[in-house]
Amino acid sequence: MNHRQPYMQTIIIEKEASVVNHRKVAYIYEDEAGNYDFTQQGSKYSIMTCVVAHRPFNHLRELLSLKYNCIEDNYNQKGVVNYLRFHASEDLQSIRNAVFSIIQSYIDEFSVYAVVIPKKSLLPFKNHEDKIYSYGFSVLINSVLKHEDQSDWEKLIVITDTIPIKRKRGAAEGAMKSFLKNWSKASGIPYILNHHASESDLNLQIADYFCWAMQRKWERNDSRSYSLINSAIVFEELIDTVNVDNKK
Repeated sequence: MNHRQPYMQTIIIEKEASVVNHRKVAYIYEDEAGNYDFTQQGSKYSIMTCVVAHRPFNHLRELLSLKYNCIEDNYNQKGVVNYLRFHASEDLQSIRNAVFSIIQSYIDEFSVYAVVIPKKSLLPFKNHEDKIYSYGFSVLINSVLKHEDQSDWEKLIVITDTIPIKRKRGAAEGAMKSFLKNWSKASGIPYILNHHASESDLNLQIADYFCWAMQRKWERNDSRSYSLINSAIVFEELIDTVNVDNKK
């Protein structure tokens, strides 16, 4: 036993030092609402939202407990019994209430940014999905970098939901990588870009809830959920005039 003790002490010291530095890593969780259907059946707006947060993510313990409650109580979403994730548009109202309650309890841990573009403004560019995404992403992340204090950032981690459509995935990844690479070169701050399945990351599910509340406000003039989270909103911009070839 004695020959193992110094090794264990070293691990503990290193772990404690690492925890101190976690606050210097900024996380951005990105989500979007709306679609690229430009018919009358499509959404009125294209909305991109992101949530900035830092470890230790104190809200996760309560969210995980709530998830297990959902599993134990056999809640389902649209007939799917295997409860994998919180998803605002599909969750029962009782679950949405519980998730928003947790978000409100830790509202100071989140900084929310949103770009709202009327679909009619995107009509001239409807065949250039890559440019639309690049434009929205650059405006969104520029707003984050303008308002967030980066002086103690040692790393930026951007996490998005897995992008299911191949053509859209290529456009999204290209836009994100190009923007982040240029920013990283100018700032000297390294970045990591990851695409995770939303069920694998509770913070992506939090981003979904913020984005859903934003969408309900703009699409349906329903601000009930928005009013629960608006104190976390740092930036929300409606862009009526769009030129995707000139990014902000």
